[in-house]
Order: sequence, then C-alpha cells, then structure tokens
Amino acid sequence: MKKYRIPQLGLAVVLMLGACQTGTKYKVDEATVADLPLSERGELLMWQANRDRAQGEAQKAEADAHTTEHAIVTAEAERGQAKLAMKKLESDLDLAKPRRDMARQGRLQAELDVAAIAKQAADTRVDWCKQQHEVYQAQAEAAKTNTQLSEARVEQARAHLAERHGRRPSGRYSVGNFDEQALRAERTNDKERQNVATQTSLSAAIGQQYAAQLGLYSQRRNQLQNFTSSYTPPGYISTP
Repeated sequence: MKKYRIPQLGLAVVLMLGACQTGTKYKVDEATVADLPLSERGELLMWQANRDRAQGEAQKAEADAHTTEHAIVTAEAERGQAKLAMKKLESDLDLAKPRRDMARQGRLQAELDVAAIAKQAADTRVDWCKQQHEVYQAQAEAAKTNTQLSEARVEQARAHLAERHGRRPSGRYSVGNFDEQALRAERTNDKERQNVATQTSLSAAIGQQYAAQLGLYSQRRNQLQNFTSSYTPPGYISTP
C-alpha cells in the first residue's frame, strides 16, 4: 500500500503567515497617520481586523488539511482490507468449483459481487479524502491571498487618509500606486476564492457518489443472509 506523506506543521506555518504580512510593496509609515482622528480610521481598522481573521482562517485550513492527510492514510488502509476481502472470496470460489457445489458457488459469487461494490466504495472514499484535502489546501491559499488583500487595503486606507490631510503617503509613491496594489491583490484573491468553490463542488460530487455506492452495498448485502465478508465500508458522513 502506498504511503501518504504527512508534512510537519508548526514553524513552517508561522513563517508562511509572516510572509503573507510582508507581501505589500507600497507601504505607509504608521507614524504618518498616527496623530490623525480615530473617527477617520474606520476603514483602516476594518481591514486590519479582516487581516487578523484571514490569518486565523489560514491556520485552521492548514490544520484541517493535516488532519485529512491522516484520513487518507486510514482510507487507503480500508481499501486494502476491501481488496483482501475480495481475494478471500475469489479464493473460496476457486476452491468450490472443482467440487461442483453449485449452491456454494452461487453463494460465493453473490458475496463476491457485494464485496466488489464495497471495494469500489473504498476506492471512492480514498478519492473523496484526497479531494477534501484539495479543498483545505485551496482554503488555506485563499486565506493567504485574503491576508495579502487586507494588507493592501490597510496601506490603501492609510494612503488615502494621509492624502486627505495633505500628507504624502510614502516617498515617491502616489495614492494611485496603492489603489493599483489593492486591485491586483483583489484579483488574485478572487481567483483563489473561485478555486475553493471549484474544489468544494468536486468534493461534494465525490461524496454523493460514495453515498450512492454505500446505498447499493447495503441493499445488496441485505439481500444475502449470513454475509461472511470481513470488510464493511464506513458509513456516509458529510466530510471524510
């Protein structure tokens, strides 16, 4: 069985988030607007709060992705069990054929057909877990670009605030530079948010496929009395 590598979190996540906070090219020194009225800093404070939320969302998505990597390993082990259950029934069926025991052969073939459905469901569950991992990775990336967007909006708000009070935002840079920076960050964030929607839709489709396979498995298994296969696929849940 193929091993699924589980990367270590911790310092790497901290460094990643730190990089997000320094992604803006054009910046306004806080001292430039520090003495300006608090009543005019509403937009600035809003984007600072949004940045903090986005950083928390990135951390949660990374942690969820890490948890799902463990789920992938478990699902792959379950797929191995389903494969072994099929092989056992295939072996029993091969042994029964020389004896011309048609009743036993029929019984084993019926069980093998049900076990094949269980194996198919196990395959789908692996795919589902992997796709959910893609969802969390997309969410983490979107949270990072949202952090960068918030940083750009913070600097934009500072630049406009400084300009309203007749102060130059930052060295040779104009307010227009800050507006363009925010627009680029917004476009990047929109792209990543769209990717989250795409990956989530794919995960939902695979989850529905898994649920359908489980329904078929339960139906076919209930038609057999004293079912002997040693593997039963996990029940359907909203996430792997």
